[in-house]
Amino acid sequence: MAKAHAVGMIDALYDNFLNRLKGLSPSDSSRPTIMKNDLGNLTKLNVLHCDQRFILELFQSSINDEVVGQRGTLFPIYTMTETANFQSNLDHLPMDVDQRLLSTMYAGHAKLNFIQLYARSTREPGHHDVRHAHRAASPDDQRFRRQAQKTVTDTYARLEGVFLVGPNFDQVLDPRVFFSEPMLNDLLETAPMLVPFRTTDGSGMSSVVHSVATYLTGALRDLLNRVRGSGGYENSWSAFQIELAVEELFFGHPLCRTSLQVSSSRPNSLTRMRGFLCLGPIGSASVGESPPPLDTWTKDGVQKARVLRLFPLTDSLLAGPQIIGEQLVRILLCDMHQRDENLPCESLKGRTCPFGRLVDFRTVSEFAREVVGRKAFGYPLTFGRAVKMVTAASHDPAHCLSLALSGYRFFPNIKYWDEQRHLKAKWNFKDYVELHQPAKIPSAAARAASYVCENR
Repeated sequence: MAKAHAVGMIDALYDNFLNRLKGLSPSDSSRPTIMKNDLGNLTKLNVLHCDQRFILELFQSSINDEVVGQRGTLFPIYTMTETANFQSNLDHLPMDVDQRLLSTMYAGHAKLNFIQLYARSTREPGHHDVRHAHRAASPDDQRFRRQAQKTVTDTYARLEGVFLVGPNFDQVLDPRVFFSEPMLNDLLETAPMLVPFRTTDGSGMSSVVHSVATYLTGALRDLLNRVRGSGGYENSWSAFQIELAVEELFFGHPLCRTSLQVSSSRPNSLTRMRGFLCLGPIGSASVGESPPPLDTWTKDGVQKARVLRLFPLTDSLLAGPQIIGEQLVRILLCDMHQRDENLPCESLKGRTCPFGRLVDFRTVSEFAREVVGRKAFGYPLTFGRAVKMVTAASHDPAHCLSLALSGYRFFPNIKYWDEQRHLKAKWNFKDYVELHQPAKIPSAAARAASYVCENR
């Protein structure tokens, strides 16, 4: 709201100033500055010295809107550059702040339009809005460590006010005439707020923030090193929540729409309610087997589809071979059907071949070993990666797959070479093989179909 209001004010000021320039009297239109500039483009207005006072007065008269402060937003979370940030809102309603805060400023003949109270580090070169978005660092990046080290420094509180002064004020203003030091001291002593502090043993706010930053970055790094490449619901959501907390700590807000209770700008978040960084239960993070929001890391649809196919498998690796095998079958069918939903699992378990034609037969174990042993399931397919994950978890993927396939009667007839003889698994969406146990005989239709295909 504040951004849109500011943009509207600037546009209105530009239009008003332009109209005043174009409506000048003939005598003012003959001024050197007006004659030598293109009034259709004010982005490069070169004001000559002889016309500076005239142009500035004309510009001042073009301001028909004031920057008016109203109520405010408190960011109660410590960040690296600012520990507490209160900003009065920018709209046209009366300023609604505590009288104790207003009493710290002497408006006099000026009009108080905006208040900001925050604390920041002396090592930071300049003031940055805590809501400004930055690019997130990778979990194992040394930038995390450098950011955490920045917290070990002196900090100070800063109170800013924006005043609209009239023409009777001197051109050189002393900021001290606008503030009451006794009232400011009283405010700091009586009002609960986040301000820099230091205890008798030399520790203080910086040491507290530094210990929190060090814990979060260390926890994220340890989690990455421990479960790299293995995923899992608990691991993935824990890492995601810590990343959000680190972003809140370093930049003042998470860098994506999901907050998991850590964002101080969300009214119902634990962080906002308790006044400092809080981590909510991981179990309330999502529904079902969903991974964290994938748009945070990639916009590539293929990559997101691969993650979605693999994510349920990552938790199944702690279960038995039958459960793992069912996930392998699902991933294999997703690769062959090139979709993740509406897979014809039940029709593949029926008595008749679904939708297409029967071309061959295999025993379940034979087919499972064949599929697992092929190297044709590379990117963008996912089954090859799934086999590696199952193997890394000390399971036999062929055994797991055969257990799950024992309930299937038919399966897509997979080809492992493309037209250019490159290793690439694919299916033509119409040919099927019949699966059977070694002790059973394949159907007459399957034997006939195999004979026909062999003699083509």
